[in-house]
Amino acid sequence: MKPYNFQNINRHFPLTCVLILNYNNWADTIECLESVLKLDYPHYFVVLVDNGSIDNSALFFNKWATGELDTWLHPQNSLKSLLFPLIEKPVTLIELHHHELQNKGWKILNQKHLEHPLEYCDQKIIYFIRKEKNDGFAAGINVGIQFVLNNSIAKYIWLLNNDTVVDPHALKFLIKNHLCLKKQGKKIGLMGSKLLYYDRPDVIQALGGGKYYKWLAISKHIGENTKDIGQSDHNFLPIDYIVGASLLVPIEFIFDIGLMCEDYFLYYEELDWAVRGRKKGWDLSYSLQSKVYHKEGRTIGSNLDPKKRSWQSEYYALRNRLVFTKRFYPQFLPTVVLGLMLSLINGLRRKQFYRIKLIFKIMKDLLF
Repeated sequence: MKPYNFQNINRHFPLTCVLILNYNNWADTIECLESVLKLDYPHYFVVLVDNGSIDNSALFFNKWATGELDTWLHPQNSLKSLLFPLIEKPVTLIELHHHELQNKGWKILNQKHLEHPLEYCDQKIIYFIRKEKNDGFAAGINVGIQFVLNNSIAKYIWLLNNDTVVDPHALKFLIKNHLCLKKQGKKIGLMGSKLLYYDRPDVIQALGGGKYYKWLAISKHIGENTKDIGQSDHNFLPIDYIVGASLLVPIEFIFDIGLMCEDYFLYYEELDWAVRGRKKGWDLSYSLQSKVYHKEGRTIGSNLDPKKRSWQSEYYALRNRLVFTKRFYPQFLPTVVLGLMLSLINGLRRKQFYRIKLIFKIMKDLLF
């Protein structure tokens, strides 16, 4: 097989890192990796960060990399074609430890693979970083970003939820559309994909992102729960945030704006990034040709049905309304607090009596 012309690839396909965060959800992460390793984009590498899992995720990742778990993968829905045939094994899993990376100033000893990072038809490499504990979504993502900034010449980082399966063209269209907008003189900081439900692949979760309503500190995804009829980029609508399940970030945005804010633990990190970016002239966009199928909240227990949400999901979704509002829009605190009271009443109607303690704890910790 003829080697790639790396000079040509650098011009047309900027080096990109696909960054995935795992927490106690190795099965979905492996399914995600199988689809990621089939991307038709020729110049990328994968960084997988484990956020202090206690379910033996590392053991299962190593078994998968050697091919021991191939018989376990058997999805039955229409997305089966995105996973099969499975990637040939073994896959090279380079295991790194967060504390050791910190002690070495984030540098790894052998950077050969990252200088010319892999022709996927011959070679598959995943940089697997293990954190000792779960300090939240942004903290885990920031570990991966620090690794990329210190060890690669990547121009983009694609943040991808571990409970997703991607179309093989998804990354190519993200990069293509970002470069096209950049050529037009637009300063695009964050770019999203067309998100579709994994269990309902013809139904939209979000067209890239959504709208944020300051007075109640709530958001709504554009196109949510509508039929996918092949919406294209010609239907572009203005958005206030990118849904973090698929979020392309140019490295220059990170240098200008900084890392993700770690104060939220869960939720609102992407909105925080977008607002900080807008203050420095960065805009948002999305590629509806880039398709990503999302299982929605498998790790944290979020759900469209309020009765099925986990306590953790509920707590941070409500808490961070106040955290975000205090930081960026303090003038709206009274109406946001009123919104929390309405949320409490709705919870009581659904006989979710735990919400009384939950909401008063949030208000006591953040307002008094």
